This record gives sequence, structure tokens and C-alpha cells, in this order.
Amino acid sequence: MKPDRGDARQYLKRAREVQNEQQQVYTLARIENQIVDDLRDRLNELKSGNDDGMLVETHIRYLENLKKTADENIRALDDWPSTITLRQTIDELLEIGMVKNNMPDTMREYVSAQKALVEASRSREATLGRFRTLLEAQLGSSHQQMQMFNQRMAQIVRVSGGLILVATLLALLLAWGLNHYFIRSRLVKRFTALNQAVVQIGLGRTEATIPVYGRDELGRIAGLLRHTLGQLNAQKQQLEQEIGERKAIEADLRATQDELIQTAKLAVVGQTMTTLAHEINQPLNALSMYLFTAGRAIEQGQAEQARTTLSKAEGLINRIDAIIRSLRQFTRRAELETPLHPVDLRQTFTVAWELLAMRHKPQQGTLVIPDDTVWILGDEVRVHQVLVNVLSNALDACPHAAQITVSWQIQGGRLCVLIADNGPGWPAALLPSLLKPFTTSKTVGLGIGLSICVSLMTQMEGALRLASTFTRSACVVLEFNLTDVKDVE
Repeated sequence: MKPDRGDARQYLKRAREVQNEQQQVYTLARIENQIVDDLRDRLNELKSGNDDGMLVETHIRYLENLKKTADENIRALDDWPSTITLRQTIDELLEIGMVKNNMPDTMREYVSAQKALVEASRSREATLGRFRTLLEAQLGSSHQQMQMFNQRMAQIVRVSGGLILVATLLALLLAWGLNHYFIRSRLVKRFTALNQAVVQIGLGRTEATIPVYGRDELGRIAGLLRHTLGQLNAQKQQLEQEIGERKAIEADLRATQDELIQTAKLAVVGQTMTTLAHEINQPLNALSMYLFTAGRAIEQGQAEQARTTLSKAEGLINRIDAIIRSLRQFTRRAELETPLHPVDLRQTFTVAWELLAMRHKPQQGTLVIPDDTVWILGDEVRVHQVLVNVLSNALDACPHAAQITVSWQIQGGRLCVLIADNGPGWPAALLPSLLKPFTTSKTVGLGIGLSICVSLMTQMEGALRLASTFTRSACVVLEFNLTDVKDVE
């Protein structure tokens, strides 16, 4: 459908209005640029110092002409809201450039300040010139006075130098006399004697004498040293007496401890004596039969049968000897002075278990030991006593089918040994004091076994602690120092 002529005329009218608006906007933008350029030129002239009062008035008149032109265009654009920002910008720029409180007054003040600065510079130069003239005249007079002063000072220095030299010589002579006749004879000798006495005391010779007396500082120091030395000697005698008493008490304690250990050993032997007699009596009866059989074989000329019978008899004798030797080893006293040496821990466990055979065999007790051999630093007698005591307690706690499990692990240079049984565990009421002497849960017993074991482990630089298994059974933890197998070889 083609537009009619009325619509075309409307479109042309609208196009002319838009074109007119664009021309007016372009004119205003050009006026804005002229205002900005003029303001920038005025500022540059101020910076360069070429501006004066006439240029300010010319600047204002030029801006007034631009304002008239802008007002004409602004009135034509009042109906166009899109030009409000441009019109406000032009008004603000004209206000900056024409209102007295803004740029015109600032320019006038700047010109006045420039003129005042020039006048001040000229006045300063004139003042400096007058001051320079006066200073040159004053320096000429001062130079003459300085020459006269130098001459007088030279004379004074020569005279003073002579006096100082004479005074120095007299002072040196006086110092030499004081040192020779007073200090050396009275102070140095006494100080040397006091110093030697202090050195002797420092070396621990409390019997040293302090041959310095007097009422001066050295005499008072010597008196204080003599008093302190007397106190040290008295304290030394008291300490020596206390040390002697403590050594005697320690010796008594060690002797008592040895007696307690020996008593505990004999108690273990006494508990197993009946079974032990039976263990020895059986091999002796069999030995009598073997000897009788061997005698009959010899009478009948059966040498081979006699040798076989005697060989069996020798085995029984060795068995009896092993039982007696284990008892003798167990009951032997441990010497505190015995140095620590490598001990085969697995072999010691085996010997201790064999010693308790009369107790664990009737109840079919078992002992599980690791297969690996470890060497600890200790003493066979003490280690034997500790193991027998711990194993004996485990057997007491398990009256039927005791199962004792031994395990160990290496932690640094220490061996941690765990001995656990299948008994009911430690009594809860006695747990805090089980390692103290005379504490026991047994009907018959002294309650000194664990406390003796703690003492023995301490003597071997080890430790004993109590623990429990996951099944709440008792567990004893022993710690020993490890030693290298090369030390044994």
C-alpha cells in the first residue's frame, strides 16, 4: 500500500526539524569548544607570565559575545530535552569564565601576585648587595684582628707548653715515688698474697690460710674470705658426716634387700620342694634298676647290654644334675658390684620355666616364647629372679591350664618384653599399690615379689610396668637395654 501525500509531508517536516536540531546542537558544541579553548589559552598565558589586566577584560568580552550566540541557539532548543546536558555544560563553562568569584578574580589575583613577587625579588637583590658590601668590610677588619690573635696565641702556647712539660715531669716523678715507696710495699704484696689464697680456695684447698690483715679494703675482703672459708669447712665436715651416714644406710638397705631377695628365692624353692623331691626320686629309682641290670649283664658277659644300660643311667644322672644346677643358679646371691654383661633372654626364659616345671606340669601350663634370640644387657642371676617371680605370679593367677605368652619388640636401643597370662587380671582395689612392698592379693604371701623385681630392673638400668590385655588379663612389661651380639663374641 502506498503512503498518501499527507504522510509524506509529515515525514519531510519531521526531517527538517531533526536537521534544524542537529544544526543548533552542532553550533552549541562549537561554542562549547571555543569557550574551553579560550579558558585553556588564558591559563597558559597565566603560566607563561604574559597576561595582564587588559587581557582579562578582553577575555571577558569575548566570552560575553559567545554567551549571546549561545543564548540564541539555546532558546531554539528549549523544546528538545536531549540537549539539556549540553546547555548546562555551556552555562557552567560561561559561569567559570565570566563570574568574578571564579576565573576572572583568580586571574587578577595571580597577576597581582606576580607583580608583588617581582618587586620582592628586586628588593631582595638590593638588600643582598648592601649586606655583601658590609660583610666584605667586616671581614677585612676581622682578618687583621685574627692575625694579631694568632700571634698572641702562639706566644701563649709556647709558654704553656713549657709549663705542661714541667708539670708532667713532676707528676711522673711523684707517681714513681708513690709506686715504689707506698703501693709496691703495702698494696701489691698484700694483693698478691690475697690473690694466691683465693686461687688455692678455688682449687678446693679449703685448708689454705689468708695472711692479709688490716682495716683497709683488702683487710676487710680478707676477713670476709676467712669467715666464708670457715663456713665452707664446717659445711664440708657436715656433708662428709651426712654422706658417711647415708652410705651406711644405703649399705644396710642393700643388705636387707639382698636378704629379702634370697628369702623370696627360698620361698619359691620351698613351694616346689615336694615336687622336686619326687622329680629327683624317680630318676634315682630308675638309676638303681639300671645299675642292677648293668651288674647282671657284666656277670653274664653281656658287655654291649651293660654299656647300653650305663648310658641310660648317665642320662638320668645328667637330668638330676641339671635340676640341681638350676636350683643352685637360682638360689645364688647376686652381687651389686657385678658389671652388666650380655644375657641370652630366650635361654633365661627357658631355664626359669624349667625351674618351675614342678608347678606348671600338674596344671598343664604352657609358655609361648618368640623363636628369635635377643641379647640384653644385664645379669643372669637378677634376670633369672625377675622372670621366675613374674612367671610364678602368672601360674598363681591361673590355677588351671595356664597359658603364658611372651612377646618382645625393639624400640630404639631398648627391648620391650610383654608377659601376658589368661588369668582374671589385676585386682582393681590393689592396682595403685601393687608395686609397693607388702602388697598382695594372695592368702599366703609376703607381697614383696614385684617390688623386688622393680629394684632388680632398676639396678640393670631397666624398668617394670603393669598393664592389661584386651581380655583384661594381667600383663607385665619389662624394658631392657639391648646389646650387640658382637659384644658377646
